[in-house]
Amino acid sequence: MGLIACYYVIEDNIIDKTIHLSFDYESYLENNFSEEELNNLIFGQDTKSWNPLFELLKILDTSNTKVLCQIDKDDFYIKESENMTSFYFHDSKRVNEIWSELKNITSEKITKSLENEKLKERISNIEGYYNERIHWAESIMIEYNQIYNAFESAHKFKKGIIISIS
Repeated sequence: MGLIACYYVIEDNIIDKTIHLSFDYESYLENNFSEEELNNLIFGQDTKSWNPLFELLKILDTSNTKVLCQIDKDDFYIKESENMTSFYFHDSKRVNEIWSELKNITSEKITKSLENEKLKERISNIEGYYNERIHWAESIMIEYNQIYNAFESAHKFKKGIIISIS
């Protein structure tokens, strides 16, 4: 068992009307969108390496504001409860801010970083969910491609993202 990140590319108005409610967002999305629509708005569900990847992205962030720290910022977070999983909410404005830096982090840059043993050791020592998985290069690359594609799609279509950690 373990936690998997899933990225829902979604309209801002859905984020606006659901962010302050306490219910199972995944069920809401599954009940309000067809299977075809869900296939076009969901990225992820394959790996358990999101937390070490988030930490790597924060380190690789060259922006003055360290915008990639917003990916898992508590201000946009609904903690897991008995009835639902954890969620991060990013409206289209925040998606654009994050995308402005994320698009500069190439798969080659991720691959090169994963060859740096000191960097991997640094990340594995950060408190968080399975950060020692930074050593799982293939899993990190899968997760990187998922988050990259999700934010690219959300930016392109002027949408927000809900990140489900379940």
